[in-house]
Amino acid sequence: GAVVASLHGHNRATAGRKIPISSDVIPGIILLLDSIAILSGALIFYFIFVGGGVDYQLYLAAMLFVWISTLLLLQFAGLYQFDAILRPWASVDKIIAGFATTILFLLAAAFSIKVSATFSRLWVGAMALSGCFATICLRVAAAQIINRLADAKMFTRNIVIVGNGDQTAALLNHLERSPSRFVTVIGIFGETPEKT
Repeated sequence: GAVVASLHGHNRATAGRKIPISSDVIPGIILLLDSIAILSGALIFYFIFVGGGVDYQLYLAAMLFVWISTLLLLQFAGLYQFDAILRPWASVDKIIAGFATTILFLLAAAFSIKVSATFSRLWVGAMALSGCFATICLRVAAAQIINRLADAKMFTRNIVIVGNGDQTAALLNHLERSPSRFVTVIGIFGETPEKT
């Protein structure tokens, strides 16, 4: 049968224009961007609406709760999978639902331990809206960058197809009908050399 071998090194023709980054790294980068979006908004609006004070530990705990809970909900919704990262607009409703659920959890927890009156309502609302908006914007920007790198063949996986049977023909037909911007065929070799 056909054997498809993935090449991890640079080939001479593309060494100058290929970025050595794996698609496995992308979810980690998106998680970092989401973290920045959530925590930066929470901190900025904390200093705007609260301005420090004796309850800073309570606010810090709330920030960490929102950060971790939101990331877990987005992970549970499958938003750190590569396909979801490439299509951020299709995931907007899940992102909004993740933030809304987290804020409801936060308010329920604050009410249950009788500290809900301590929190600034403006801070909670601004933190949720800014975090959600920034997360969507950063994901849209990241998806555009990834897609542009893929279109320029700067972010692709080179493959060599080995084989000359029906499976090879079927694979080539499939790649022709459904081309992937993240896969580049750089060579096709028969299983046995042709006799001359």
